[in-house]
Amino acid sequence: DLINNSSKKLDFRYLISLEKPKNTYQNPLDLPLKVLDFNEENIKTICSDCDVLLFWGRVLDHVKYFSIKKVMWAHSDFNVNFFLEKAEEYADHFIACSTNVKNAIKKKNCTVIFPGIDASRYKNYSNFEVKKILGFEEKDFVIGLFCRFEKFKNIPFLIKSISSIKDLGVKVLLIGHGDELSNVIKLCEEKIPKRFQYVYYSETESISFYYNCLDAFCLPSNGEGYARVQWESAFFKVPFIGTNVGGVEDGIINGHNGFVIREEKDLEAIVQKLKNQEYKKIIIKNAYDFFVKEGQIENTALKVEKLFEKLIDNRKKLYV
Repeated sequence: DLINNSSKKLDFRYLISLEKPKNTYQNPLDLPLKVLDFNEENIKTICSDCDVLLFWGRVLDHVKYFSIKKVMWAHSDFNVNFFLEKAEEYADHFIACSTNVKNAIKKKNCTVIFPGIDASRYKNYSNFEVKKILGFEEKDFVIGLFCRFEKFKNIPFLIKSISSIKDLGVKVLLIGHGDELSNVIKLCEEKIPKRFQYVYYSETESISFYYNCLDAFCLPSNGEGYARVQWESAFFKVPFIGTNVGGVEDGIINGHNGFVIREEKDLEAIVQKLKNQEYKKIIIKNAYDFFVKEGQIENTALKVEKLFEKLIDNRKKLYV
């Protein structure tokens, strides 16, 4: 998304792949992006041919002795210190995807840039049509969670929160996969039988389909960056509920454009508030307005461009 929405100032030349490269990617700006295998020789090629290397932590040991500007994109406040231990000696700059991540990094040479989304990828469907297809009733209040099923996502918190709500019409749609899948399904069957639906991970178009089923989205994680689902919920006009981690601190004003949830019992009160349609419309509008201002990928690309220009002394042509 960053490549597709950057201006012609940025020449994205290479992508290092940890998996075997399959092809040469051609982006809409007609700039060839070569996909290279992860090895020392290819790292040297990139470092000698480019001005900036944007990385997530896996290539550090190979680039520390090159003069290329090295920028680490810290994309989560979960286990961020693992990468910092390697990066802090020779990274020229850090990009943090949220204020929480910046606080975890504790470096002066750090800029907060929210990772926006490309809304042109998504489609809208009828809410009632999707509910019916998935086995929900039109009157049900459906809360969604789309994520990797890992322990730090804290999915049991959401399941137990729903089980504490007496209204049996409050249900959950779970989409994803991961190591905790079997445990999640088992807990659902135990705590909220007949109040959940599960769908294996789908691509973006299908995700659009499922968002249009929701009355709210809840992300109960113990750690995040700036979760993509936070922007997606705003775009699809689905009220967002999240624990106060990652981008929630930056993007959610409790009761204004979404909700911060701290205890399992909080969910029932939030649901009751959202059943007030006029109040729900205000939440949705405020969230969407913030998305338009800060959550679009074009905003992210512009801020990255400006940062790179500053790092390489405002050269006219940048090669990344």
